Amino acid sequence: MSEEDNLDILDQTTLGESAREVELRGREELAWAALRLTQQAQRTVEIFTHDLDAPLYDRLEFLDALRQFALRGKFSRVRILLQELETPQRNDHRLILLYRRLPSRFELRLCHPDHADHAENFLLADRLGYLHRRFFNEYAGTTDFAGKRQAELLGRFFDEAWDKSEADYILRGL
Repeated sequence: MSEEDNLDILDQTTLGESAREVELRGREELAWAALRLTQQAQRTVEIFTHDLDAPLYDRLEFLDALRQFALRGKFSRVRILLQELETPQRNDHRLILLYRRLPSRFELRLCHPDHADHAENFLLADRLGYLHRRFFNEYAGTTDFAGKRQAELLGRFFDEAWDKSEADYILRGL
C-alpha cells in the first residue's frame, strides 16, 4: 500500500472498533498513527520510547492533541517511559516542556537499566489501540486501533518497566 492509502485508512479508524493491523513505513505514517491514537484516547496514553523520538512526538499537532487529551477530564493520564534522556534534553524537546506545564496530568520516568536497552518502542491508547515499532531506530511498525490483545501484552511490559523505573521527580527539574 502507498503512504496515501495508509493515511486514508488511519483517517477512517476508530479506537476500540476498527480492528485492522496496518503496516506503517516512514516517519509520516508513524507520526499520523500516533496523532490519531492520541486524538481518540479517552483515559490513558502510554508511551515507551528511547529518546522521545522527535520526528514522531515533537510535532505541534501531536503535542496539541496530547495537551487536549490531558486536559479532557480529571481521569486522563499520560505516562511516558524514557530510555535515554540526553538527546531530548539537549534538543529542548517540546514534550518535556508540556510535561512541566501539566505536572498533575503527566508522569515521565527514566527506565531502570533492566529495560534501558529494550529495542521496541510503542504508544498505547486506552490499552485498546497501539502503535508498535520493533526497533526504535527504524521508522517502520504496525498499528491497530482495536488490537486489544497486543495492546494488553505491551501494557503488561509497560507496567513492569514502570514499576522498576525511577520516580518522575528526577526529571521535573530538567
